[in-house]
Amino acid sequence: MSIFMACVHDLLPSQVALCMRHFIDFFMQVNVKEHTDETVKEMVQLLIKFTESSVIFKDVPPTEIGFPKHHALYKYMHDIKQRGLRENYTTSHSEAQHKVDVKRPGIRSNFNSTTFASQIANYILYCDLYYEQYLCYH
Repeated sequence: MSIFMACVHDLLPSQVALCMRHFIDFFMQVNVKEHTDETVKEMVQLLIKFTESSVIFKDVPPTEIGFPKHHALYKYMHDIKQRGLRENYTTSHSEAQHKVDVKRPGIRSNFNSTTFASQIANYILYCDLYYEQYLCYH
């Protein structure tokens, strides 16, 4: 990201480059390997700078900018204090879990759009029942 700023700083208006720099600084601070109260306070300051410098985009429709929602960015500090590093929690599936949840059941279906979801649900149900019946030791 720091290389990106060196490449575009003279191609963009200075206010846009400054806004991007503050966002990149914030992003880099969020992704450090260890946080303290000081680093969290620094994240808040960087996000405030980003918010102040993003007023240059006030006339551009939000769908054309692609900036993340500001309120979601402000939640990072709260989440880091509660849950730890950003790497410790995620809402996305890993590739291994995706194979179990989607790819294996999908291969066993006939890919008919009207029955695809029910076929996958039945496959998962039968796998769960099998696991409960034969593999779980109570």
